[in-house]
Formats: sequence, structure tokens, C-alpha cells
Amino acid sequence: MLRFDPRFALFAGVLTTVAVAGCASQEGDATPSPTASSSTTTMSFPSDAAVTMDDQDPADPATWVIHGGAVGLVQMGDSYDATLEELSDAWAPVEGCDDVAVWSGGDGISIWFVGGSSGDIETIAVEGALGDPAGGPRTPVGIGLGSTRDEVRAAYPASEEVPAAVGGATYLRQSDGEAADGALFFELAEGEDRVSSLTLTQRDQPPYEPCA
Repeated sequence: MLRFDPRFALFAGVLTTVAVAGCASQEGDATPSPTASSSTTTMSFPSDAAVTMDDQDPADPATWVIHGGAVGLVQMGDSYDATLEELSDAWAPVEGCDDVAVWSGGDGISIWFVGGSSGDIETIAVEGALGDPAGGPRTPVGIGLGSTRDEVRAAYPASEEVPAAVGGATYLRQSDGEAADGALFFELAEGEDRVSSLTLTQRDQPPYEPCA
């Protein structure tokens, strides 16, 4: 799992309460309106996809789809500031971190994104400990937090296994060939066989300390 400094952990704990309150308020709306770039709503999916946009609730990031350089309503290459402004109040910048915003679910799932030097989003990550991938964001073939190494390999046979530059984790790296989308890294913590994070990034590897 990617490493944050202690202030992030404290912040995420506070934000969990905010996220629950935010979701509750949105449940009362008759027609919640997604406020993401249109690119997240025009994706094409395989005919046998296990997860599609129909499974995604814009108001509930735990249901979001990881596909086409996006995690739900957060798209690689979009403006960090504009994206944060358009998302619900359950999202907030991490205090003390430059251009890092996070959503934290009540079941321990976190989704965060990072703005690069250009001001555009260069990294999006989903992390948490789940036994059932259906409890969090997934790729169209159903891979998510808690999926096993073998399941990732079977779904993405072209994925490349690479050691983390820092720490003892292993990544399975999958790319769709579009530079703007970045590559998708499935992280297996040291000694573990299940995915603990999924990261889209334009970097060579996911950042070890996004707040550094």
C-alpha cells in the first residue's frame, strides 16, 4: 500500500465522517447530477464486461469503474482544481499536501488523486483492505481491491510484474497504450497475494509518499 505520513491518516479518519454525511444528503436528492468531464460517460466496454457504467453511482465512489484513464468521475489529465470543485463535499484536499485530494469511505476504502506541476491530474489511486472486490471500485473485468494475483494475471495476461522502487511490494503493471491514460498498477504488498491498491499514474511507478 502507498505510504502517507501521519497527518494523512488523521485527515482520512475525519473525512470518513464527512463522506458518510455527504452520501446521506445526496440520497435525498431525486436526481443527483454527475459533475465529471464527459469523457467518463462515453467509454466503450467489452461486450462481456463484468462491470459497466450502469453499475456506477456517481454519488458513491465505492461503485466507480476504473477504465480508460479514469476512476469514476476523476479523469487523468483533467484539471486538478476543476475536478475537486466539481466533486461533492465528501472530497477535500489533504491538509499540508500540495494538490492531493481524497475521499474516504466508511469501510476503509480511500480514493485520492494528485495534480502534477502542470495543474492536471497525473495520479489516481484506490486503496484499502477488502475481501470482496465488489465492495469497491473495479475494472470492467471485475478486478479490484482484494483480487488475487492469479485473478489479475488471468484478466490481464500482458501485465508486467515489477518490484516497487521503495519498499517490498510488487506491482502488476497494465497499460492500454494511451500515454494520457497512464498505466494501471495493481499493488501486492510484501508477502501478500491480494491487491491492496490500484493506481493509475503517468509516472514510472505510483508515488511512495504523495504528500512528500
